[in-house]
Amino acid sequence: MSVIPRFIEKLETVLTVLLPFLLVGVVLLGINSGLKENSQDTSHTSNNDQEHSKQELLWGIDTANKIDQNTYQCVVDHFGKPSIVGRYLIGEEGVYEGLTKEEVNFIHDKKVDLLPIYNKFTDATGLEKGKEEAKAAIEAADKLGVPKGVYIVADIEPSDPVDQAFIIGWTETLADSKYKPA
Repeated sequence: MSVIPRFIEKLETVLTVLLPFLLVGVVLLGINSGLKENSQDTSHTSNNDQEHSKQELLWGIDTANKIDQNTYQCVVDHFGKPSIVGRYLIGEEGVYEGLTKEEVNFIHDKKVDLLPIYNKFTDATGLEKGKEEAKAAIEAADKLGVPKGVYIVADIEPSDPVDQAFIIGWTETLADSKYKPA
């Protein structure tokens, strides 16, 4: 069997499993974390190459659907272990489910970082509005048992009006809580 049919077969398997779960995107973050103990020998590389090797690429999934063992295992089997799982804190009836306590525990047990996404607003203007939305996000995260120190993302869509005052209200309110603003 040639490489192309095997690739197509694998792709069909992945799409068959993942499409029903509506995996929405991939999050890529580059962080300067230093070399890992199991990294390759870099003695034959230039200083510039060594600097680049100090970058660790973290990736994850962002999904509107529940993360369970089947979804997680499919991602691991086909793409590797994600570093981050992004999930909406609160669902939209008839559209998608919000994050659950079980998912918070499941993701934590897999030693994967959780990135809760708060998207229950369409107007991101005004200091008080930023504070109100941050408080609602904090309350939702608390109810789900989201651990201390987790970043909570304000999902501001391109069509949403936004201003600096909202960002300040959101950021300051979350920074004063057990969570971090994003």
